[in-house]
Amino acid sequence: MGSSDKDARLGSSELKFAREPGFFDRSRGITFLIAGGFAPFLFLFLHFREVRIDILEINTVAERYVVAQTDFSFADQEATAILREESVRDIDKVWRIQDKEVRQRRVEFENYLLYNQDWRKQAENSTLEEMLRAVSMLEDFLMKLRLTDPRT
Repeated sequence: MGSSDKDARLGSSELKFAREPGFFDRSRGITFLIAGGFAPFLFLFLHFREVRIDILEINTVAERYVVAQTDFSFADQEATAILREESVRDIDKVWRIQDKEVRQRRVEFENYLLYNQDWRKQAENSTLEEMLRAVSMLEDFLMKLRLTDPRT
């Protein structure tokens, strides 16, 4: 019993690679079937996992530290009140044209178009219907118009 017996025992217990292809190597369909079955389970696991989100209530003290995704600062109540008062003082008057005056000017302009034909020399390609439609659009615009200074 020499080294040849020892070599024979070691040789029989060693792992050897098979020379013929295995079951999964022979069939690509089985491989794709297993991958196709694994993918939905992976999707469902990642999609429906539970993500804990702390819900913060207004006007309550947080139970633990809160990490904000954006920068914020604690509001100073007195400074906020002063800034609001200043902003109200900065607001100037907002003017609008009286509806009665807009309608009166429209009637005057329509009468000019109907009774004075001089406008046809300046707008040769326009018809009376186009001019009246433009006057109507201008009237609607002036009714909605509000005038103020740039700071307001």
